[in-house]
Amino acid sequence: ERVCVTTTRSATPRTDSPRVSSRYPSEHITERPHTVVQSNSRRVHPARRPRPRVDLVVTHTLSEPPMPSSRDYYAVLGVDRNANDDQLKKAYRKMAVKWHPDKNQDNTEKAEAMFKEVGEAYDVLSDSNKRAIYDKYGEAGLKGGPPPPDPTQGGGMPGAQNMPGFQGGGMPGSFQGFGQGGAGPNVQSKQFSAQDAKSLFESMFGGGGGFNFGGDDDAMGGGFPGMGGFGGMGSTGGTGGGSVPAKRPAPEEYRLALSLEDLYAGSRKKLKVSRRVHANAKTPEEAHAEALRANGAVAMVETAEVIEVEVKPGWKAGTKLTFAAKGSEQPGQPGRASDLVVVIEEKPHAVFKRDGDDLIYGCDISLRQALCGFKITVRGVDGEDIEVKPESGEVVPPGGSIRVKGRGMPSRKRAGGRGDVVVKIGKVEFPRRITEAQRATLKGCL
Repeated sequence: ERVCVTTTRSATPRTDSPRVSSRYPSEHITERPHTVVQSNSRRVHPARRPRPRVDLVVTHTLSEPPMPSSRDYYAVLGVDRNANDDQLKKAYRKMAVKWHPDKNQDNTEKAEAMFKEVGEAYDVLSDSNKRAIYDKYGEAGLKGGPPPPDPTQGGGMPGAQNMPGFQGGGMPGSFQGFGQGGAGPNVQSKQFSAQDAKSLFESMFGGGGGFNFGGDDDAMGGGFPGMGGFGGMGSTGGTGGGSVPAKRPAPEEYRLALSLEDLYAGSRKKLKVSRRVHANAKTPEEAHAEALRANGAVAMVETAEVIEVEVKPGWKAGTKLTFAAKGSEQPGQPGRASDLVVVIEEKPHAVFKRDGDDLIYGCDISLRQALCGFKITVRGVDGEDIEVKPESGEVVPPGGSIRVKGRGMPSRKRAGGRGDVVVKIGKVEFPRRITEAQRATLKGCL
């Protein structure tokens, strides 16, 4: 759309002769065709007659004012402008996990900002009312700033009240109520806070299911439960009315010991866990009422639940897998169960000791083996035999090692890669006595 602003200015033409007819028709002439208004004629003295006035119309064509710059919430989530609710939810979960501050310990400041922005984008686009206003007026329409003027309504443009077809002054459509920081109808102008981002994340991931923060790649590590481990996202503030949400109870830990073979190949383990939940109350209000009736006590029952743990190849001891809200409930707080954190442990192995992605095999050898070479065969964690022997002519000293490439544990950092098997020599056993002939032979060799 284009807006035409019309202004007028007067010009007095010069006359060639002072003598004119006593009946001089005074005309108002404009550039617009067929726009001639003839005034009433009257007889006047030539010296006093009005000089003809010509109104020149100057038309300026203006472009519509650009929409104030704002963040592209669709780009933040990585979706197109026609994304449906399921696509928005899937995109939010992906981006929230990517920018979770506990997963970005090396750059928490940027991660916190991006995590909050991802939550804000989903908060707007998942609400049909907010999304409609954002699509039309941008971020300013949601944050309390005035939207761009509507050329069909005037939008308060200076001089618009004098233009044909402009009503002047008011905001277009439903935004006539905009004022100092006010938002459109049914849209809160409250700033989206870090606490809001935290609450949104907990609501999306609070229904259970494995959410792992381990030490490698997709096994993310450490402080996810409660999300209290990074700045600016504590329990103050709250969403909506500013209330302080109840803190989630401390997570419960379950230690799962696995064999080296399970950690090599990956596996699925089913765990039967016991948890205490409220027997009757479903909400804190119901729990409070029950406590009043029973002198402060609420009925709790113990239930058993089976959860499935998917162990990925190459996981290490200490990897944590979090199942949100799969722990016990605290008395008086039904519906806010603690998280269950499964901590991976490694069972001792009969042959190998793990060192990162490498597998260490220790052995002692004789003096003859150290000097003349040897061959050792061991069974690998992949079920295949591994032959170990030094290079031809190599003397292996005590504390020395021989490395077999690519027969260790799967690497989480190198797709398809594996560590090594390292044979470490402990002691070299010397004979207690040798004969004179043997001694002479050795002298001749050395």
